[in-house]
Amino acid sequence: STSSATYVMAGVGGSFSLAPKFSGKFRFLFSMSADNSTNNDSTSVQLAYGTGTAPANGDAATGTVFGPTRTRTSITANSEFEISFIYEVSGLTVGTTYWTDLQFKATGGGSGFLRGITGIIEEI
Repeated sequence: STSSATYVMAGVGGSFSLAPKFSGKFRFLFSMSADNSTNNDSTSVQLAYGTGTAPANGDAATGTVFGPTRTRTSITANSEFEISFIYEVSGLTVGTTYWTDLQFKATGGGSGFLRGITGIIEEI
């Protein structure tokens, strides 16, 4: 969770790392639920990737952001909403290891939560 009004890292990058072997083009599929601890406040989520050491939960936002930003508003506190991303990235360097992570923030107040994060990354 985070109460930050600016993006921070979710810290799942160590679990979702990749090293292109052929094309340098990947498809990312992520699914999770998001909610906020306060009525009518939101949680925003976006994807990012980078090289080097994967960021930890709560680290300042880093990496290259890609794909759309998803925002979900909790009409009542802690009401969870599903969020899914399917996005392709090309131009990654073959043989270089990348981490993939989520950046998220609490929009409007409260604490933003991400739960049940699952992901599939495939080179295409």
